[in-house]
Amino acid sequence: MSKSVDDTWLSRSTMIIKKLFTNPLIIALVAAFAYKASPLPPITGVIHTTGDLLAAVALPLALICAGASIDLKSMLHPSGLSMQASIGRIIVAPLIAIAIGLGFGLSGVHMGVLFLMAASPTAAASYVMAKAMGGNDVLAANILAFTTVVGMFGMAIGAAILRGSGLM
Repeated sequence: MSKSVDDTWLSRSTMIIKKLFTNPLIIALVAAFAYKASPLPPITGVIHTTGDLLAAVALPLALICAGASIDLKSMLHPSGLSMQASIGRIIVAPLIAIAIGLGFGLSGVHMGVLFLMAASPTAAASYVMAKAMGGNDVLAANILAFTTVVGMFGMAIGAAILRGSGLM
């Protein structure tokens, strides 16, 4: 490798590590784990109530922000990256999960839980994380929106098929 390629790789790696350690979501998770592992008393009162209120509005706010970033043309383009990722999330991942579940001999509730976990829509935090890390937030918003809307039908149809075939 040439010196410039090494420098580019090193600078990109350094930038990614810096973004990971300064990401507010990651900092919040690490702080929460540290607090939970410590012998400190549970949070009560005003702080707990404020946290509950913020938690109640976090998902709708993230979905509103993601909705404002949607690019319908690229989201609905059949050969586009957002369509491919969404189909992978809604169809391919559940099929692979079911095949693995069958390989492990799962059935009933266990197979249903595995299917629903694999078929569930993309997490709203993925948009926030992509935005915070300087990634493709429009792509993340497109995938989030598409899998949220279409995933409801995919989960219902998949659960009906599993139930009809006696696997769930």
